[in-house]
Amino acid sequence: MRHGEAELETIRQAHYAASDELHAHQGALAEAALEVSRLEERIRYVVEGRARVEQRLVELKLQSEQWGERQAQAQTELDQTAEQIAAADEQSELLAAQAEGHADKLPNFEDAVRAAQT
Repeated sequence: MRHGEAELETIRQAHYAASDELHAHQGALAEAALEVSRLEERIRYVVEGRARVEQRLVELKLQSEQWGERQAQAQTELDQTAEQIAAADEQSELLAAQAEGHADKLPNFEDAVRAAQT
């Protein structure tokens, strides 16, 4: 009977040791699962951040294209305005020359008008 009790005690101690080892492995498994969960969350965060950055990049490229178009339109308008200024300068020189020519004739016309009035 003592031999059976000793054997039973040995089996019980082996069972407790196996249980302790099982609990230790279960704890390690739980820690590993928690770490996996943390890593998955980080991965999701990085993926979402990357998607946001890619979307922002697309928006910035579109804005850059729009600003490029606006710059081209402004340059065209600037060129047209420069041409108009040049044409206006030419016309003002022509009109100034005509005015000078008429100014030279003005005294003769004034004399003719006085003569006609008398």
